[in-house]
Amino acid sequence: MGLLTVEAKTLKIKEANKKALELLETRDPAYLIGKKLYEVLHISDTHIFDMVKANLESIVNYECRVSHDEEIYITLHFTPITLQDESNYIVTINDISSLKKAQEDLKLSHSQIQYLLSAIDSILIGVSKEDMITHWNRTAEKVFGIYQNEAIGKNIIGFTIPWEWDKIYIGVTNAIIEKRPITLPDVRYDSGDGQKRLLGITVNPVMDEEGNLLGYLIFGRDITEKRINESEILQAQKLQSIGQLAAGVAHEINTPAQYVNDNLHFIKDTVNDLENLMLMCDSLFSTLHTAKQLPDKLHHLLNEIDGIKQKIDYDYCKSELPKAVEQSLEGVGKIVSIVKSLKSFAHPDTQRKISINLHALLNDVITISRNEWKYIADLVTKYKDIDIMVPCYPNQLNQVFLNMIINARDAIQEAIDKKILERGVIEVSTNTNLEYAIVSIKDNGTGIPENIQSRIFDPFFTTKEAGKGTGQGLAIAHSIIYEKHKGMIRVESDYGKGTTFYVYLPLHEILLEV
Repeated sequence: MGLLTVEAKTLKIKEANKKALELLETRDPAYLIGKKLYEVLHISDTHIFDMVKANLESIVNYECRVSHDEEIYITLHFTPITLQDESNYIVTINDISSLKKAQEDLKLSHSQIQYLLSAIDSILIGVSKEDMITHWNRTAEKVFGIYQNEAIGKNIIGFTIPWEWDKIYIGVTNAIIEKRPITLPDVRYDSGDGQKRLLGITVNPVMDEEGNLLGYLIFGRDITEKRINESEILQAQKLQSIGQLAAGVAHEINTPAQYVNDNLHFIKDTVNDLENLMLMCDSLFSTLHTAKQLPDKLHHLLNEIDGIKQKIDYDYCKSELPKAVEQSLEGVGKIVSIVKSLKSFAHPDTQRKISINLHALLNDVITISRNEWKYIADLVTKYKDIDIMVPCYPNQLNQVFLNMIINARDAIQEAIDKKILERGVIEVSTNTNLEYAIVSIKDNGTGIPENIQSRIFDPFFTTKEAGKGTGQGLAIAHSIIYEKHKGMIRVESDYGKGTTFYVYLPLHEILLEV
C-alpha cells in the first residue's frame, strides 16, 4: 500500500514510500515532497480535500477514481497524527482497480444472467434450500400477476401463487428426496385475468459437487392451448372414427332400405288396385247373397268365403292395410333421412373452407342428436325463409352445434331433476345481417348463474358433476368459431329460466374450394 505523510492544514506532502511513488506515477521522491496532495492526486471528487482541511478527523475507505495515463481506482484512508506539535495526516493509498474490475465483471455477469432469465419465455422461479424465493422472472410476473419485488425474499411455502399447491408440494418433495427433476404435467392455476388455465411444471433440484442441496428451480410453461389443441384433435379423431363406422353402417343400411322402399311403393300401388277389385267382389257377393235360387255348390262356397272373412277380420284388414303401407313408407323415409344425415355428418372434413347450406348442416346435427333429447324435450326450428350459405369447415361446425344442443339437453335434464319443468323445449333459429349468419340455440333449462357466465368459455371450467363433463366443450367451440372461422359467440342466460347461445359466422370470404 502507498503511505504519505501530509500537513493537515495545507495537505503538503512531507514523506512518501515507494508504493506511493508508484501509484502517483513517479520515481523521484523530491518531485512529491512539498507538493500539495491534490496537485499530484488527480481524483474525480476533490470534495474530500476540503473535508480533511476543514476538520481534523479520520476518513476510512474513501473510494475514488484517479485519472493518470491509465484510469485506476483507489481507496484513501486519512488518519490524523501529531508530529512535533503539528497536525498531520498519515494517508494510506490502496489500489483497488483489480477488485473494482472484478466487481464490475460480476455485476455485468449478474445483469446478463438476469437479462437471460427475464428473456426466457417459460416461468422460472429459483428457491433456496431454506425455501426462500431467490429468482422470479418476467414470465412469472406476467403469468401470475405478481411482481418480482413482491416475490423475491418471500418463503415460497404458502406464498400467494394461485396454483395447485398439493401437486407442487409433492413435486418439490420428490425432487429433493430423489435428487432428480420431477415433471408435473397438468397443474391448474388462476391467471392474472382470472381464467382457469394449465401449467406444465418441472422441479429441478440444484446440488453442489458433493451432492448437498443448494435449492431448487421451478420451470413452468402454460400448456392450456396445447391441451385444447390435443383435445380438439382427439375429438376430431373420435368423430372421424365414429364417422367412418357410421358411414359404413349407413352404406350397409341404405341398400336394403332402398329395396324395402321400392317394394313398399309396389305394395302400395298393388293395394290400391286390389281395393277396386275387392269393392267389385263385395258387390258380387252381396248380389249373390240376395239371389233366391243358387246351386248348392255355389251357396256352400259363399258360406266358406263368409267364414274366412270373419276369421281374418276382412273389413278391418281392408281399411287398415293402406294405412299400414303408408306408415311403413313414412318409417322407411325416416331411415333414409337418418342415413343421409349420417353420411353427411361422417364426411371427412376439408383442408379449406367450403360453402355449405347452413340449414342442411343444422338438420343433420339435429337428426344425429335426436336420441339425446327426444325423451325430455321438443326441438323446434325457426329458420330464415331462404337458404343461408356460409364458408366453413363443416365437421368443425357439426362439433360446435352438436355440443351446444347436448348442453341444452343437459340444462333441461337438470331442470327436470329439480322439478322446475316436466318437459323442455330447444329452439334452433337462423337469421342474417350484412356480415354474419346468426344461429341461435335456446333452451328453457336451468340457465347459467350470473357470477360464472364470464367463465363458461374458460378451458376446463365446468359446472357439471365429476365424471360428467371435462369443461372443454365450450372452450373448443370458442376456439373453432373465433380462431378457425373468425366469428363470434354471444350468450344470454336468465338463471332458472334458460340460456341462448348466438353463433355468428361470416357470410363473406374468398373461397378456394366450392
